[in-house]
Amino acid sequence: MLDNKDTSFINANLKIQFQIDLADCVYLKDLDNVIIGRYEDESGRWSMHNIDMPKFFKEKKYVQFYCNELANFSILLERRIFFPYKSWYLRCIDENTAVLDLESKKIFIHFSFLY
Repeated sequence: MLDNKDTSFINANLKIQFQIDLADCVYLKDLDNVIIGRYEDESGRWSMHNIDMPKFFKEKKYVQFYCNELANFSILLERRIFFPYKSWYLRCIDENTAVLDLESKKIFIHFSFLY
């Protein structure tokens, strides 16, 4: 019986096709350099190991890639130094008001949007 940590059975020649469908509200600025990562439980980090270069299909809004194992996959984006935020929280507080909170290393910004 195999457990989820036993990877000795993985065949390096095996390739499984994966597809991530993107919602209409998703915006990716640089579609030609999409990076797919898989989460590694052991290290607690995202890795691009064993993932073939993804292809983005703009007209159908999905990303297709290959890997030789099952894992948690995600589209990875570069973190920009000119916008170093720790967290953000966007919510509607009533029918006519939305609130955006941005927290950075040094400041906390609270935006209210009225419409």
